[in-house]
Order: sequence, then C-alpha cells, then structure tokens
Amino acid sequence: MKELYKKAGWTEKQASVITDNHHHMLVSAGAGAGKTAVLVERIIARLKMSEDPLSVDSLLVVTFTEKAANEMRERIGRELKKSLEKDPDNKHLKKQLYLLNKASISTLHSFCLETLKHYFYYLDIDPGFAVGNDYDVKLLRHQVMEEFLEDKYAKGETLFYQLVDSYGGDKGDEHLKKMVLTLHNFSRSYPQPYKWLEQVKKHFQIEDDMALKDTTFFIAIKDEIENSLTRAIKNIESALKLCDEPAGPYKYAEQLEDELKKIKEFKHLVSSDFNWDLLTEKFASFTFTKLPRITKQDAVDENLKKEVKDVLRDSAKSELEELKKRYFARNQKELLEDLKAVGPLVCELVDMVKQLDERFKHAKKNLGIMDFSDLESYTYELLTEYPKVAEELREQYTQVMVDEYQDINEVQNAIIEELTGKEPDHPDLFMVGDVKQSIYRFRMAEPGLFLSKYNNYLNDNDEGIVIELQDNFRSASNVIRGVNYLFENIMEKKLSGLTYDDTVKLKASGPKREEFSDKKIITDNTEVHLLEKNTDEEYDEQDSEREAYLIASKIIELMEEGYQVFDKKLRDYRPIQYQDCVILSRKTKEQAEQVASIFQKLEIPLYAELDTGYFATQEIQVMLSLLKIIDNPRQEIPLAGVLRSPLIGLTGDELMSIRLTNKYGDYYDALLKASGKIKCEENDQQFISDDLKEKLANFLDNLERWRTVSREKALSELIWDIYQTTGYLDYVAGFSSGRERQANLWSFYDRALQFDSFTQSGLVKFLNFIEKLIEQDFDLGKAKAVSENENVVRFMSIHKSKGLEFPLVFIMGLGKDFNFLDQYGDLLLHKDYGLGPKLVDLNKRIKFPTVAHHAISGCLQSETLAEEMRVLYVAMTRAEEKLYLVGSEKNVRDKLAVRKDPSSAKCYLDWILPNLHDESELDYQIWDEIPIINQSTENKRQWKSHLNFCLEKEPIDNTEDYQVTTSLSNKELKNRLNFSYPYKEVTQLPGKMSVTEIAKRNTLSKETMSETAATSITKKAANQPNFMKEEHGLTGAEKGTSVHLAFQHLPLDEDITSIEFISSYLDHLVNKEILSIKERESISEESITKFFESNLGEKILNKPDNLVREMPFTIGIPADQVYTQLEECNEIVVVQGVIDFLFWDNGSYYLIDFKTDKLYSKNISKELNKLAERYRTQIEVYRRAINEIYGDHSGNSFLYHVPSSNWIEISY
Repeated sequence: MKELYKKAGWTEKQASVITDNHHHMLVSAGAGAGKTAVLVERIIARLKMSEDPLSVDSLLVVTFTEKAANEMRERIGRELKKSLEKDPDNKHLKKQLYLLNKASISTLHSFCLETLKHYFYYLDIDPGFAVGNDYDVKLLRHQVMEEFLEDKYAKGETLFYQLVDSYGGDKGDEHLKKMVLTLHNFSRSYPQPYKWLEQVKKHFQIEDDMALKDTTFFIAIKDEIENSLTRAIKNIESALKLCDEPAGPYKYAEQLEDELKKIKEFKHLVSSDFNWDLLTEKFASFTFTKLPRITKQDAVDENLKKEVKDVLRDSAKSELEELKKRYFARNQKELLEDLKAVGPLVCELVDMVKQLDERFKHAKKNLGIMDFSDLESYTYELLTEYPKVAEELREQYTQVMVDEYQDINEVQNAIIEELTGKEPDHPDLFMVGDVKQSIYRFRMAEPGLFLSKYNNYLNDNDEGIVIELQDNFRSASNVIRGVNYLFENIMEKKLSGLTYDDTVKLKASGPKREEFSDKKIITDNTEVHLLEKNTDEEYDEQDSEREAYLIASKIIELMEEGYQVFDKKLRDYRPIQYQDCVILSRKTKEQAEQVASIFQKLEIPLYAELDTGYFATQEIQVMLSLLKIIDNPRQEIPLAGVLRSPLIGLTGDELMSIRLTNKYGDYYDALLKASGKIKCEENDQQFISDDLKEKLANFLDNLERWRTVSREKALSELIWDIYQTTGYLDYVAGFSSGRERQANLWSFYDRALQFDSFTQSGLVKFLNFIEKLIEQDFDLGKAKAVSENENVVRFMSIHKSKGLEFPLVFIMGLGKDFNFLDQYGDLLLHKDYGLGPKLVDLNKRIKFPTVAHHAISGCLQSETLAEEMRVLYVAMTRAEEKLYLVGSEKNVRDKLAVRKDPSSAKCYLDWILPNLHDESELDYQIWDEIPIINQSTENKRQWKSHLNFCLEKEPIDNTEDYQVTTSLSNKELKNRLNFSYPYKEVTQLPGKMSVTEIAKRNTLSKETMSETAATSITKKAANQPNFMKEEHGLTGAEKGTSVHLAFQHLPLDEDITSIEFISSYLDHLVNKEILSIKERESISEESITKFFESNLGEKILNKPDNLVREMPFTIGIPADQVYTQLEECNEIVVVQGVIDFLFWDNGSYYLIDFKTDKLYSKNISKELNKLAERYRTQIEVYRRAINEIYGDHSGNSFLYHVPSSNWIEISY
C-alpha cells in the first residue's frame, strides 16, 4: 500500500502517515509540508480500504477553524466522487458521500456543542441554550463584576479592603477588577479550575521551618539562576577565545580567567547543594574589577577589544548583577516572610475569583447562554463524571484526528484524552501540527502539550509514534536556505523546547526554479535590509515610515525591472503584480497608518486588515461629539470639538471670542450669548462679528431641531438628518482617504439602523453602549474602501498570515522591542507555578516583587522569547519566491556578527544580526538614508534655501515711485474684480456618479429613507445589534455583496436547484477566497433555489448562454436630468453601473436586479411596493443603458428580493 502512494507522488514519510496503523500517532509537519493534504488522504485511504473500511461517521476530525473544517469536508467529497467515477457501483462509497455532511468534522467547540445538546439531561443545563458571542459575554462578566464588588464593599471585610488598598490602583479599584477578571479567565483554561485555584493558595502556606527549596517556586528559581550563570560563562569563554586571537586583547585574559573560575564556582553551588545563605554571601563579596589598560603600543585590534570588553564581559556582568538584585540582595528568611505576608491576600483574591465564577454562571444560566469555555468545561465534566457518556462516544468513534495540535490548550487536550485513552479498544488518536508554529499563547494555547507527546513518543514507541514531515512544497530553495540557516543558529531546546537540527529542518521539495532559466526570476538569498536610525532631528522620519519607503521602493524596482514569480496554477512564471506582495508585522496597529500613508503617496494600492481604529477616526469622533451635545449641550469638550470641526468650522480665535462673552460660566451659555439667543452686556458683544453671530445662530437652530428629532424619531433618522443638513458625508470625500472616510460614515449609519432594532434603543442608550465598548478596549476595524481580493499589496499581522502563502514577503519592524509587559504587573500568572504577586507595604507606601514574582517573571520571559521565535518562523515560512527582512537599529554596523545568546534577545534583530557575516546564507545591506526620502529631503532643503533668499531681499520702503497704470475704467475694473462665475452651483456637483448614488439621491428627496427608519421604531427588537453578534458582523451592504457574488459565480450547467449542490458550491467559493466565512453564512441556499425554480429562473437555466451576468456600463446623462435643481444645463454627468442579470429571449430582454433590503413590516405587499419605488430610478437608468448599448428593444424589468424570494416587476 505504501509503495502505491509513493508511486503516486507522495514522499516516503507522507506515505507512512497515510498508511501506517498506530494507536497513537503524532505527525510533526514543518511549514509547507502539505499536512492537510496528508490528513485528508489518510481519511480517504481508510474509507476506501478493501477490507473492513471505516465509515466517515465513525471519525471525529477536530480542526482549528470552521473554514478548515469546510475545506476538509469539500476535499473528502471531491475524492469520494472521483473514486465513484471509477467504481460507480460501490455502495460503501455512495454511503460515505451521503454521510459526509453529517460527519463530525468541525472545531472542538462545535463538537462540544453537539455533545451537550445530546446529553444535556445529565447536567443541570437548558437544552435550548445558545452560545453567546464574545462581546456580549465580556460585557455581562463586567456587569456581574460590578455588582459583585458592590456587595463586597457593603460587607466591609477587612481583608477585602486591604486587597483594594494594595492592588486597586491610585484612584479606585480598576486594577483589582482587571486582576480578578484576568485570573478568572486564566483559570478557566484548565480542566478543573477550582482545583487549580486551591492549589495556588497552598503555594503561599509557608511554615516556620520551611526553606525556599521547599516552595513550589524553587524549581523555577533554580532554572533561572543556572541559565543566567550558563550565559555568563559562555560570554566569558567567548571573550577568552578572542583574547587568544592575533591582535586580540591578551592583557584581559588573566582577569577573565579568574572571573570565569568564580562564576563556575557559583554554578557548582547552585547545581549541587544550593545553600542559599552561602550563595548570598558569595554574591555579596563578588565584584567585577576594572580591566587592565591597553594602549596603542599593545597592537590590539580595537574591534576585538570592544567586543570583549563592552559586549561579552559586560553581558556577563549584567547577568550576575541582575541575579544579585533579584535573589541574593536579601536573606532566605526575609524572602519567605514576604511569601507568608502576601498569602492571606492571595487567598482572598482566589476566593473572589471563585465567587465571581458562581455569579457569572448564574447570570449566563438566567439568560440561557454559554460561552466557549463553558462548552469545554461542561463537556469535560460529562466525560469524567458520567462514564456511560464517555463509553458511548468511544463506541461511536473509532478514530479521533486533531489538526493544528500545537495550538490546543489544557482543557481541550483533556477532552481529547478522555475520548481516546490508552486502552487498545479505545479510539485511535492521530495528531498533526508543528510546534514551531504555535503562536497563540495569548489564547492559552500550550505548546508544551505537543512537546510532551513528541518527547514521550520518541523515547517509547509503545506509547505512540512520531513522524516528521520536512519536505516543503511551498518555498523556493533560496527561501528555505535562509530559514534553515537562521533557525539552526538560534532555535535550541533550552529556550524553545526543540532543537532545530537535521531531523526537523525544512527540505526544498517544490518546483525546481532552475528549469525556467530563460525567465527573469528571483533566485538570490533572503535579503536583510538594515536601517541606521537617523539622529538628525530636522529630517528624521519615524522608523516605520522609513521602512515603508524602503519596502515600497523595492516593490517598484521589482515591477519596473520585469521580475517574474512562479504561478502554481499556471505551472509557469508570470510578471509580478501588487497582489503577490505582503508586508508582515508584529505591530500592525502601530504601523498601519504610517505604512498606508507612505504607499498612498507613492500610488501603490494597499489593503490593511485591522480590527481597530474605527472609533479613533476623525469623522467618527466628530459624529460622537455631536451626538453627545445633542443629548446634553453643556458638555464642553464635545461642544468645543464640534464647533472646531468641519461641521461648523470655527477658528481658535472665534472660540476665544465666544468665551469672552461669558468668561466664568458654561461655554454653552457663552454660545447662547454670542449668537444673540439670550441677552448679554453690550461690551461682551464687541468681540462677535455679524458673520460669526449668524453662523452660531444657525448652528443652535439645527442643534435644537436635532434634539427634537432625537426624542421623536429613530437614531438612524437623526444621523441621516445630520448628514443631509451639514453635507458632512460628501465633505469628507475631499480629504485624503476620502472613500474610506465616507465608508466609515456609512458604516456608522448602518450600525445606528441596527441599533434601532435593539430593545433599549435611543440616543442615550447608544452613547452609553459605545462608551462601554471603548472602556472595555473593544474596537471595530475601519471600513474598507478596497478589497483584499483586488490587485493590492497586503499589510497584515503575522498571526493573520498563518496558513497563508505569498510569492514575495516583506517582514518589517524587526528592530522593535518584544513586549515583556506581562512580566511587570502586580500579579503574574503561570500554568505551573500559579501566582506571582508583588508585596505592598501600606504603611511605608512601597511595593516590591516577592520571590514568587521574580520566579514567574523569569519563566514568562523565556516563554515570551520562545513564542517570538516561533512567530518569526511563521513569518519567514510564508514566502514562496523571495523573503525580505527589514529593521531599524542604532549603531547597526557595530552589532554585525557579534555573538549573542538567543535567550538574551530583546528584538528580532538580536537573533538576526549576530548571524550576518561573509559566510552567511542571508544577504544584507545597511541603509543610512533611503533614496526616496533623500529626494524629498533635498526638495525640502531647496525650498528652505529659496525662502531664505526671498527673505533676505530688502523691502520696498518708498512706494511713491511706483505707479499702477491701466486702460480700464473704474467701473469696468470694479466689475472684473467682483466677477462671480454664473455656473458656480454646477462646479459643486459631481461630474461622475454611480447608479446607486443617483437612486439614493432620488430616494432621499422623497424621504423614503425616513419612513423606513421610522417603521423600525415600532418593531419588536432583536436580541442585540448585528455588529455585536460577531467580531466582524456584516453590514446590510456587505450581505448584499455576498448574495451578488453567489449569483455571479454559480455554475448554471449543474443541478442549481439542489440545496446540497448550492451549499457545497458556496463552501467552494469560501475556499477560493471569493467569499469569506461570514459572507457564506449570510447566504440562504433556499432563496437561490427558489429563484431558479421560478418561471424566469427556469428560462435562464434552459438558455444559459443568453444570460449576461454582472454587466458593467458607462453612459452619459444630461446634468439637469440627474440634478433636478438645475433648470437648464448642457453638461453631461458620467454614470457607471453594473447590471446583475440581463437575459435575452426571442429578441426581448429581462432585466433582473437582486435586492437584500430588510423588510420592517409584516405587510409584505406594502414593503415590496416601497422597494419598487425606492429602486425605480435605478432600473430606469439600467433600461436607458441597455437601449443605448443594444438599440431600442422591448423588455421587462424585475427586482428579485432574495430574503423573501419575491419577484417585483417594475413597469413603465
């Protein structure tokens, strides 16, 4: 069997994974090794076995995402169909195809949900429970927390007040709240959170006769001290080697030998007896004395001298000084007393977490919801407390397969192990993943679980077997060389848990690029571009901007010089496009705006997918400020913001003038006086011009009207009124990124529409709702004016890039420091060692780390470095053709090829720079200045020089010698100076519009939108706004786009009236990245089948060649027909649009436009009539376009309302 797969093109190890039978198998699949393809093939092989084949419903396949599950199901389905084509009478395969949609191929959360729904009666849960979305659950938990703290304050317990005083923060109890919530969340990633919490309390039960060696923290302390001393020893030993080199600083050798001897003695004491008090004495007496003086006569190489003295020895010195400060500055008894003193507070904190959890459970139960952690914990309880349930599930599944096993957490792993166990008759366990790509530590992923099995299976084949997949089919050999070279030098077992050696390093197994030597292709090594940080303040650019300039110039260079990339679909090379390039960063939130700005200046299209930034945009800030003063105009900061904003447009001087009318009262009162709305002293009015007074009066009139609208009408109507009155929606289009700003304002309106359907709607509730979101650090991604599927350069986080691949990868920001903030908080958390608190002396008002805090801090630093190393590995292995590493650093030349221990790194460059030298597999270039920046800087200098030249000219003092002469009369001169363009109104109107914009302009003039919004007030509310149901909830417009994409791509030569086929094909569109998962979920298969089952739908299926889908057009329409306010105008407005379906039959056409508008009334007929009127103008333009393109033809025009499956004929 294995040989057959090898002949079919699978590698030796892939064939083993597909065919070998072991009770437990762990596949360690490197990047680009085709692990998903192997997993699918293993499933297919077992379904097709000639003897005793498996049934697909006896498999439990656990994936990390629903997208991965859908893709896997689709792959299995394709393979089954291929097998049936060869063996159409095979009943077993037919059955498997039938069962496939019901097979347990899903995320672990989906499996838990299904299990709980089936066995709910064993537990005290409602079978009708729903899974709450993350943000609802988060807000609920904070609400429960507030009520819980109120009760705690009411009880007045001394220990609780001490906890608040110690950890609450300077101005309240916010820090304590965060501490409790963080510990609560952390504990729930364990199978038995209460047991773990109780164990934490025991860590601080210090008896009088205890030594530090008896505490839980000792192992971590000892490991940290040993590692630190080992690094110091390595540094001194490296320094001694340099002293022995020709021209080395030989005079330092004797003293370094003495220091090395003492450090080794320290290490011996730590490794053997570990006498704490003796070590404390030794550290107290040890000092690094001054090195001997070296002069020019000693003929010593200055670079070697500097590396020995300032790099290696100073590093060793820092290691010992830090150890002394953390562990040996105080005696053992004092350190233990600290743990004993903080113990009662830790116990109180743990008890609070348990009490909060009970209240939180009760609140969720009352609402009939669970969160994802509940799904896991209840499932684990079912499997452990009710053996019959576990036994039934073991009988149901013969094999359990887990994809992305490196990203599993403790409780998820416990569920898997309960299902499989170790008995021969229990289900087989197959796990596939790559611990080098475990980058979800912030989600409680535990790579140690993978490593534990990996090491156990290597040492004991009876327990399980490990198979390494090293062949990389993604990347060119030049990329693989760079990845292997770097990680062979930095990834070691002590730090990352795995040594990057010949057993795990990647092998280039993709298409051989050498076969295409006639093409202009990229074959050279990975490039490292290092930017010297600029210290010239006048012309300094931020690091991110300079790096963005460099990347942009490289992209331009590659495209202009005609380089090509390999297209796997074409199996050939083609010219580079923008969409072949991706920029990856660890700090996307910080860098996105800067990168986007640079690329916009250079006219390179960029798509940045961010989850934040919406509430911080200027246009949304202005709208929120305006809504706040509509609610309460006496809020001075929002009021000043609105007056200064483009909505009103006051200057700073005008704001000051308003204040002078009422120097000591409310600014709103000053505004009323300045506008003349209330009387004021005549002297106070002297600062207010007539123009300003009129402007303020108009604003106050609008404000009062908006306040009335806010009380009487829906929020969405209020916002639309503001857009219409102020023209703000059109105004922002004139700014840079105008399309994006407009999209943000449209999105704001859409969210207001959604909020109108909420039970507790209204302006005040909306503002409170938004404020609560911002308080909880919840944000939304800014609206996108460009799609990622377009020909654009993509900018994304490294985490989002996982699982993807790109021809050209640029990794930027490599000189930015790692985030070690989780090591400095008042309370540190660790899976093995529990809590590491700081101790607060309330009398002395000081706070300092306990030995537990130091111990856990050291562990977290190592784990952070290991995670960052894996993040870098993920980023580098995304590249197919070429990899570029970009970073900024001070004195970068001095740090090249300088030895540095990987465990002391502070940024990615600390791993890269020591490995850049003449024999390196990484090519590098150092940039003191970027060429594009030089050009702009030079321009700046030239302009400054010209300005100085002008200023140096002597002014004209005597104007009497200068006479102005003209042949024009005074009247004619005055007329010319006062000339006003007669068609000024036309210049303010767009000369190019979309059909949608024309339709909206026509609809709004009839106030249809107001009627629709008003109807929504009377509707019974949904449970919540849609944009809170998911992290990226779709707007109405996005849902409409999804439906249009579906109708555009569905193949008409297939069984299009089959729901199963449509469902399968929509999943196919997701895998092709035409639809996102959320877009896919918003589409109803039934509405599509009903369309094609209708009379006109059947006609289309009978004559599919007569159908034109998504037909774009551009026509010219007289301006006075578009803008009804123009009486006569010979100008032409360019109108563009896209016709959804245009079907020809017997010389006549059928125009079909798909609509997904929400219907707000139960009277469907009435709502459909509204739709007809709303889109009549749009259909009229479409008909006009058809007649201009095809000539005059008779035709019929229809709207098809997809959600209700109703046809609406538009007659003229």
